[in-house]
Amino acid sequence: FSSQVWKIIQDKARTYWSVLTWDNLIEWTSHRFQTTKTTSNIIGALIIAATTYHIWQERNKRTFLNHATQASIVGDEIFQQIREHLMNCNRICVTNEIRTTWNFNGSSLANH
Repeated sequence: FSSQVWKIIQDKARTYWSVLTWDNLIEWTSHRFQTTKTTSNIIGALIIAATTYHIWQERNKRTFLNHATQASIVGDEIFQQIREHLMNCNRICVTNEIRTTWNFNGSSLANH
């Protein structure tokens, strides 16, 4: 399930990382995203945080509520949550690539 969700998010966000163990992912993330606040780092950190959170929430639903959601639905929810955050974030430079990837076309965001 987790691998499916990560793949969905990476495909939708057009970003690709190696498959890492949890410990390696945490170590890589802490080094990769701590140094600069570039738009790509902000987006990358959001992807890591939101995906991890939603996978954990799904794990809890499955464990404690005996309820499972399809990976595609969880992936869509994560993508939408990140998209909404980015649309309301004034710390990012919105390029045409970001507009296309995150479906900002027609929004009121300023071009950079």
